[in-house]
Amino acid sequence: MGKNSYVQHGMNLRQALAAATNLGCDVKKLRRTGEVIVSHPSIPLRVVVNSRRKDCPRQLSAFLRRLQGFETSPSPVPAGRANARQAAAQAVDRARRRGKGRKAQ
Repeated sequence: MGKNSYVQHGMNLRQALAAATNLGCDVKKLRRTGEVIVSHPSIPLRVVVNSRRKDCPRQLSAFLRRLQGFETSPSPVPAGRANARQAAAQAVDRARRRGKGRKAQ
């Protein structure tokens, strides 16, 4: 895995931890617990994964994809509930304009 490693869903844990170190994450192995903590200075959350499993958890792959997006674009669009609500409202408005939504009473 080079510097431009491709993070994807379904990768194994060894590949994900290698990608994390290539992306500049801090990977700490906890003693006697079988857990690994992955964190990065630019993202205020950390991911705790079980290192005894072979598959990469969804939280870690999402964390790495988000971090890879930060590196590729200088100003990422924050994802959250407000954006989801706004997108849902826009979809409802489009459906009503097309006549597929519920009619006003």
